[in-house]
Order: sequence, then C-alpha cells, then structure tokens
Amino acid sequence: MIFSDKKILLISPEPWGVNHISKHHYALALIKKGNTVYFLNPPAKTDSINEIEERLYVIDYKLPLRGANRFPYFFANIINKISAAKILKLANTKFENVFSFDPFRFQNPSVFGKHLTKIYYAADLHHTPQERIIIANCQLTVSVSKSILARFEVCKQPLLFINHAISENFAEKARERLLKDEQNEKSSDIKCGYVGNLLSRYIDYESLIDIVASNPKVKFYFIGPYQQNNLGGDENEFASRINTLKSLENVDLMGSRKPAEVSEIIQDMDMFLMTYNADKYPAEVSNSHKLMEYLSTGKTIVANRTMTYESASHKDLIIMSESNHQLPKLFKETIEKLDDYNSPLFIKKRIKFALENTYSKQIEKLEQYFSNIGQ
Repeated sequence: MIFSDKKILLISPEPWGVNHISKHHYALALIKKGNTVYFLNPPAKTDSINEIEERLYVIDYKLPLRGANRFPYFFANIINKISAAKILKLANTKFENVFSFDPFRFQNPSVFGKHLTKIYYAADLHHTPQERIIIANCQLTVSVSKSILARFEVCKQPLLFINHAISENFAEKARERLLKDEQNEKSSDIKCGYVGNLLSRYIDYESLIDIVASNPKVKFYFIGPYQQNNLGGDENEFASRINTLKSLENVDLMGSRKPAEVSEIIQDMDMFLMTYNADKYPAEVSNSHKLMEYLSTGKTIVANRTMTYESASHKDLIIMSESNHQLPKLFKETIEKLDDYNSPLFIKKRIKFALENTYSKQIEKLEQYFSNIGQ
C-alpha cells in the first residue's frame, strides 16, 4: 500500500505543538499505519531533528537565504535544493512520499528525491501564484473544500475532495456514545462549547460576543489558544476582544489542550458554536476542522454559513445561518428547541457521519485513488 510502511515527509505551515489541526492529525494517523513520518516545521533559527514519539520525527531547519521564495522560480528552486539536501542529511533517510500542506515552500517536491509520490493538500485558501507551481509538480491535489478545488480546475491536474476528519481519540468516544441508550435530558444550565484558535482573523467577534453576552444562562467553554501559539495569530491584535470575553461571567477560557483532553471535555457539552465571518471570507471558511469534532459528539451545532455542508445530504447535521447578522437570533431560536435538535435520532446521524470521516478512512481514500490509477 502506498501509505503503509513508508518514509513520509510532511511539510506543514504550522509547527508541531500542543494544538493540533489536520496536518498534525495526519502525521499521527500515518504512523499508525506503520509509516515513519518526518514532520517539517516552518523555517527556524537552528537545524535539529527530534523523535517525539516512535516513528514520528519533527525537523527544524534554518534557511540558507531568507526571502528566497520571492525570487523567480528558477532561482528559488536552487535555494530549495540546498535546503532539501540539509533536511535529507538531518533525517538520514530517503523519503518515499511527500505530503505538503504549504504552497510557499518546496513548490517542486522532487528536490527531495526521484520517484516520489507527491501530494499537495490545500487545507486553506491561499492567494499566491506559487500554488499553481506546486500543483503542477504533484500527482494529486487534495482539499477539504470544493470551492478551493474549483479555483484549481484551470491547472488541468488531478483534484480530489476529501473532507476533514476526526482522530482516533474522538472516534473512540463517538463509538461509545453510539452504543449508549442516549437519554435526552437538558440541564438547567446549557453548556456550549467552542473549540479553536481565538487569535484567528476569520472569527466574527461581533457576533460571538453578542451571542455570549445576550445568553447569560448559557455557559460557554472556549477550548483553544488565546495567547501566542503554534497555530499563529497576533495576541496583541485580539487583546481587547479576549478581555471582553474574560469579563463575562458565563465564559470559561480553558486555553490550549491536547487532543485527548479536548475529546474528553467536549463530551459534556449540550451544543457547540462556530462564528467565522462567512460574509467576508466565504471561501476561506467553507469548511472547518472543528465541525467534524463537534459532530463526533452528536450534539447540536450553530454555525455560520459553511458551504461544504449546504447540500441536502447534510441536512440536520448543522444549524447554519444564511448570513452572519442572523447568528445571534439563530442561536436563541436553537436554545428554545434544543431538546428537539438533541434528539437521539439527530445525535446518531451526526455521530455516524463523523465516523465515516476518520483520518484512517481518509488515508484509505488516498490509497484507493492511487490504486485506481495503477501507482
């Protein structure tokens, strides 16, 4: 199998850290299939490699020349070859697969060797001409968003939609909940969970703070970083908004937690919230990793418009607003009918959907693709 017992280089724009998103989860899922994964952090000040668990190595490397990606591609690729040689020496191995989430580095993954299987994973929307270069140099481009993939059709290269996924921690909890005879009992104090980086520029803080402030009987649990972290964001830029949240009595800012902790904490929630600014960034927020983790609990989700889940086949999975200004009203309406939305029928539907999208199953889809083309 193409993703079993292989040596895989995974290029990530976010470094390894406490907070995990798709890049980190794919690395962990790949080692469970017997692969050895080399997780390449963004450029650092030193060169190093560390085995953080069996068969998972994190590589830091220093650029030979800063700003090389602003050079014409021919010259940038010469610098990339120098960096690739250093990384190969640090790893002391030959890679068989390259899995890149970063269009700004190593647009030609072949600098890491010949006969590689090369995949570009467009997890986020980028505005750079370099993206077309990496797409042209890879056998397959994958994305969690069909609207992102639509931008690449002009490239005339193979494209594949694969949704976000849940890690085994969340899948295990989801299977346990499916086996329970779920009793629909709403507590007097509703618990609403919000998972994610609070320093994200895509958050609609006006709607978020409105919802929290106008629903004092709902306890809001924010699970995720609100200070400098491995997922990025400027702490100073968001300081006033974070302070507003801190000042509200019905808010618990829980900070960064490891994935296993997150999977435990969210089991106690009655509902979940997502307030990205879909009016301003419709393509950028056309899908979100947190939604799949929310769905794994089976509980009700109130969210901004999310294009990936707008089809009729996804009905009842997420309660979505058509525009962001409707979110506060939609949240109140949902609370009034929360017993209905959290019925056993809806809970099971959401959980089953999440379990159809584990990271191991998404890797199987990739393997099936390459099997079908005879590689």
